[in-house]
Amino acid sequence: MECNNDVIAGAKSPILHSKGNVKKSLTLKFFSGIFEYMENLKVSVVIPTYNRKSELKKLLDALKEEEYPFSKFEVIVVDDGSQDGTKEFLESYKSPFRLIKIVHNKNRGSAASRNDGIKAANNEIILFLDDDLIPVPCIVSNHIKHHHIKNCAVIGNIIYRKTFNTRWVSRYLSTRGIHKIKPNKRIPFKCFWTSNASIRKEYLIKVGLFDENFKIAGGEDTEIAYRLEKNGVEFLYEKEALCFHKPVSLSELLKKHESFAKNALPLLIKKDALFKKVFKLNLLTNPFIKLSLLPFVYCFVVALASIMNLFYLPPFIIDYLLFYKRVH
Repeated sequence: MECNNDVIAGAKSPILHSKGNVKKSLTLKFFSGIFEYMENLKVSVVIPTYNRKSELKKLLDALKEEEYPFSKFEVIVVDDGSQDGTKEFLESYKSPFRLIKIVHNKNRGSAASRNDGIKAANNEIILFLDDDLIPVPCIVSNHIKHHHIKNCAVIGNIIYRKTFNTRWVSRYLSTRGIHKIKPNKRIPFKCFWTSNASIRKEYLIKVGLFDENFKIAGGEDTEIAYRLEKNGVEFLYEKEALCFHKPVSLSELLKKHESFAKNALPLLIKKDALFKKVFKLNLLTNPFIKLSLLPFVYCFVVALASIMNLFYLPPFIIDYLLFYKRVH
């Protein structure tokens, strides 16, 4: 019997065709399984607050626009002893999502506030938001899409709003930290700021929650991130998990760094000398650096910065001013 080579050449192998269908089916099942898993994840949004009633209202109003189903996330506000009517505001606030209110009789600090929020959380994913942020309508959705990955923490994006007097500082803050890490590069723990970040509750409990010795905001998130990384947690960045921060002036930024240097930095260094390198204190061994940190040099740079802020304030000037506050 003579074979028809043209027909044989054009025919598809039934075995190979079947294998291709199986592979495609398995791939579809894999991704549909992930999507189904993500859709079933529930989130607890934890917001510590202190004397920021008007900012808190803007944040809660923004969460009313969230795309993620209201039935699948709750919001826990921890009022850390506010004296501006925050407690009364929360009691009367109406929301489409479940709103849990925790009130401290006295100010205990953001670390203790976050811990109380974590303990009260009913869901497996914790999303931390600071009370002075305005999130986009898909903030929860964009965080949640990564939590099928084991041992991960997600860092969101924060853009600082600009005014004429704050535009250079806003630009500086919006391009530092996580923004400086190149794609596909490992993200170090120092980039994990709980102003806009999410993680599984079980990971936080495993490392012992936030250290409540940090009484002033700042440093407590870096410290817990250090412990999380040591326990195998990897940090991811989600650009679309976006929040907007109110404008910050140079004087406000310097004051915050001064508070950090006084209250948080000694605690961090006491825990591990590694933090000296993290915050570049090892540079103090350089004689030129030490000379540049003399008070009269600093005063000159501050005066120069106030003039340059009208036209263009280079990042290295802000770097210098912040470093000075960190070591004095």
